[in-house]
Amino acid sequence: GDMMQINHRQNHTRAIDTPSILLILTRCCRVGRANRRTANTVKIPADKSITTGVSGVQILTGREKWTYAIGNIPFSVKDAAYANFVVFYYTQVHGLSGTLAGLAMFIALTWDAVTDPVVGSWSDSLRSRWGRRHPLLVAGGLPTALLFLALFMPPDGLGEIGIFLWLLGVSVLLRTFLTIYFIPYSAMGAELSSDYDERTVIAKARVTMGW
Repeated sequence: GDMMQINHRQNHTRAIDTPSILLILTRCCRVGRANRRTANTVKIPADKSITTGVSGVQILTGREKWTYAIGNIPFSVKDAAYANFVVFYYTQVHGLSGTLAGLAMFIALTWDAVTDPVVGSWSDSLRSRWGRRHPLLVAGGLPTALLFLALFMPPDGLGEIGIFLWLLGVSVLLRTFLTIYFIPYSAMGAELSSDYDERTVIAKARVTMGW
């Protein structure tokens, strides 16, 4: 009789405890979901960038993103000029042979492949009161503009070899100073935010402005 009473009490206890445990687990899950929703909800002012209190992610305004993206225009202008106008201008206007025009562009492009990693390493290790990107942006920006103008203003009276040397020299210098500007500029885009999605939006704005 005693054993039957004990078994009855144990069965009764399990019958009471099982629903209670399920209820507690359900409430815990609901509280956890509510906390996650609260943590992921961040109100961002429309007129200024902030650092969120949850993850410390720097959120840029649209104006800041598109202001940065404007810096991609010089590189796109250079690409469009070399792809569509430079060869035509030097061969048809100045009488340079296609072979020499192609050779000048090939040498300049090869030089560009050498300077890209060099400038990238230089920019990464540079230390100054203005940071490691801004001094190179300034150092490369103005010469790039002047050399682009010089590309379409060769001196009068040059023979074919003179025109070839002018195209070669200006192209090498133009690509060099554009590299000094553009490599730090590209790297800076990834440093404007530590958030993956925010970096993607910044890169999208840069590429869009370049097109």
